[in-house]
Amino acid sequence: MITQSSDKSQTIPTAKTYRQEAQKIQDLDLSYQPLPGSTKKYRSGEIYPDLRIPYREVALSATHHPDQTTTPNLPVALYDPSGPYTDSNIKINILEGLSGLRKPWILGRGDVEILEQSTS
Repeated sequence: MITQSSDKSQTIPTAKTYRQEAQKIQDLDLSYQPLPGSTKKYRSGEIYPDLRIPYREVALSATHHPDQTTTPNLPVALYDPSGPYTDSNIKINILEGLSGLRKPWILGRGDVEILEQSTS
């Protein structure tokens, strides 16, 4: 059974309340801590050198052999599609959104046009 409260003294949010809530949203930390034993890095593209291809360099432990010797292993590079949220050098602001990282590249192709307003 649904009942309606008889309390008519509902508080109407003020501009200050909205600003405080917006500040809470802006202060949200949406980044993730780096994965243990790995570092986020970027490589330049071969066809488009101005594009940065994200990857994670993962440290490997040494290989231990039966004769008690060890062989060090080089780090492994793995493609990292996680976006800017796992890059500790980028500050995420949920109110501003992500940067237009691909905009110059897309416009440079010459096969798109910018509309003044949405048409659909």
